[in-house]
Amino acid sequence: MQARARDFLDAQNRKALEHARELGVEDSLVGFEGLTPQMIEALAVDGVLTLEDFATCADWELAGGWTTVNGERVKDDGLLEKFDVNLEEAQALVMTARIQLGWVDPADLVEESDEEDDEGETTGEAGA
Repeated sequence: MQARARDFLDAQNRKALEHARELGVEDSLVGFEGLTPQMIEALAVDGVLTLEDFATCADWELAGGWTTVNGERVKDDGLLEKFDVNLEEAQALVMTARIQLGWVDPADLVEESDEEDDEGETTGEAGA
């Protein structure tokens, strides 16, 4: 029973990747850790075909969110929302892609975090 289930899932994964490849998805996106074959297929359907394309996505484009149109709140469906990718996960995936591409230096992220911590401490002391 487990072998049949595994075979079924493997077939589903192969089918999703084949479709994504037919749409033009590149190895850079297929090899990116954290994306399932079905996620890659969903991205490809929307024209996200490379790791570079993925790295330009905003977190809300992946996880979904809300915008205001003509004074009304409107739901924006995220490309990966149906896979239960939340905003924090989307942020982490996009940042990881940007780091892998060399667009962001991880040391800069640590420095920014340290600066924010320092600013919080200074603000706290000023209020004392």
